[in-house]
Amino acid sequence: IIGELPCEVEVLASHVILPPQFWRSFYVVHRGKAFFEDLVSFMSGGRTTHLVGYGEDVIRRVREAIGATDPAKAAPNTIRARYGRSVTENAIHASDSPASARFELSCGLTGLLDYGYIDLKRFIELKDRFLKDEGMEDE
Repeated sequence: IIGELPCEVEVLASHVILPPQFWRSFYVVHRGKAFFEDLVSFMSGGRTTHLVGYGEDVIRRVREAIGATDPAKAAPNTIRARYGRSVTENAIHASDSPASARFELSCGLTGLLDYGYIDLKRFIELKDRFLKDEGMEDE
C-alpha cells in the first residue's frame, strides 16, 4: 500500500502494536460516536505502520488515492476500494486537513516515543523536520 501513495513517504515505525489508550487519544475527534470503541479495539488489536507523506498538495493527492472512508463507496482502484473491508477496517488512515495532520503527527510521534518504538534522538529529528513552529510546509 505504501508504494501506491502519490507522495514521498517517511516510515516512522513498522509493525507497531499500540495500546487502546494511544488510539483513544489519536482518534479523539471520534469520541462519542457509535463506531469509536470498535475502531479503538481494531487498531489496538494488531500491528500498524506509521508514516508521514509529504510534498506539494499532499493531503489532497493522498486522500484522492485512498478513496472514501467506506470501501463500498470508494472509487474503483483506490486503496480503500481494493484493500478495505469496512468503514472501521478500511486499510489506511490519512489526515483530512493540515490541522489534523499536525495533531496526528504530534500524537503519533509522542506515542512512538512513549512506547519505545523510536528513541528521543529520532523523535527530535522527526519533530524538527515535520512539525516546525511556523506550521507544516507543502500542505
